[in-house]
Amino acid sequence: TGSTTPEPVAILRAAAAADVRIRPTFGVKNIDQPARFWNNMRDRTRGRYIGILDDDNTKFPTFVERLAGYLDAHPDVDMVTCGMLVTDKTGSAREHRLNATTTPEIIDDRNTIDGGSLLIRREAFERCGYYPLDIRTNEDWAFLRRAIPILKVVHLDEIHVGYWFHGEARS
Repeated sequence: TGSTTPEPVAILRAAAAADVRIRPTFGVKNIDQPARFWNNMRDRTRGRYIGILDDDNTKFPTFVERLAGYLDAHPDVDMVTCGMLVTDKTGSAREHRLNATTTPEIIDDRNTIDGGSLLIRREAFERCGYYPLDIRTNEDWAFLRRAIPILKVVHLDEIHVGYWFHGEARS
């Protein structure tokens, strides 16, 4: 996580103390290239599945159960995505259920699927390569544009992620 606020740090440290599989790593706030941090984390993980979560977004308690459960039950699927509950700076929330595999945005370079709404098998992630370092923002979208044509991707039309929409702000 990139967050260094006391509550998430304490939660992660307590979870790590109770389970050796959990190894929290903290990044730099407002890092200019989140892809560099994500690539480093990918190299450090050992699990069967890889998922990314920015510090201001949320994976609901159902995320791992549903998405990892789907991958466990469907060994032919490389990556699974889900919908998001998008909250803007006014506190207004809306459901976002666009399917990365079928929306025209993948052609138009418009980022409509957040990288936090996906779970990918480690070997599939490795086939796709690292997040690109040659762009400053939307690295997750660039990764998805490269991954979707070569992976078997399934979209669950369910909400399992909370996404904080900042507009043009970076955090």
